[in-house]
Formats: sequence, C-alpha cells, structure tokens
Amino acid sequence: GNINITAGNYFVYFNDVSGEFFFGNTTNNPDAGTPYGQIGLIGDSTPGGWSTDSFMIQNPANPYKWSLKIALGAGGAKFRANGAWTTNWGNTTFPNGIGTLGGANIAVTPAGNYAVTFNSATGEYTFTQ
Repeated sequence: GNINITAGNYFVYFNDVSGEFFFGNTTNNPDAGTPYGQIGLIGDSTPGGWSTDSFMIQNPANPYKWSLKIALGAGGAKFRANGAWTTNWGNTTFPNGIGTLGGANIAVTPAGNYAVTFNSATGEYTFTQ
C-alpha cells in the first residue's frame, strides 16, 4: 500500500536488505540526509558532566541509529552531534521523546543504569532501565 505522510521537507532512508525505511523530517536534522560522525550524550547526569560527551555507538546497518549503555545520575542531559553545541537535541519528556534542535534539557530521573537509543534523523530517543 501507499505510505501516508504529511507535507514537508524530508529525506528518506531505505534499507533494501531489511526493508526498513523512514522519512526524516529536516527540522530535526539540519544536515538532512548526511549521517553524523559522532553523537554524544552530555549533561550533569552523565559521567563527564557538561564538559565531556559520552559517545554513542552507531548502528552499522543504519547510520542514523545510535545506542549507549551508561550509568546516569539524576539531572539533565542532551544529545549533540560531533562534540559541538552547533547541533544538539533535547526535550522535556523522559524516558521517551522526540528531541528538537536546541530543545530543553532532558530531565533524567531516577538515577540508574540505562540503555539509551537515539535516532539522529528523526530525533526519537529512549532511556530504558
């Protein structure tokens, strides 16, 4: 069948082996269509605080999907590209949400060990204890 989408500017990711696809809205990825070299989780809830990224692992089958297992304290966090504040994502929802460019800090609570996922094309993230 047809894929229904709303009007807008998108780039499309399609894996012809697995059949996986998604439409990335360019408002969440200013470099639409170009995977980032690094995505990090940063904030006072992370081991490196606001000065050092905890870099995520890029999925070899999909360059827009990232993951990380990490011990987090209660506090704030954001995702950012290539270790710089030029491109960063945040939101007020936890443990799941869609990060927006320059969005608010993600309030991590409670402290604990988390599996974190992030999609740099769509901004979707999850924190799972």
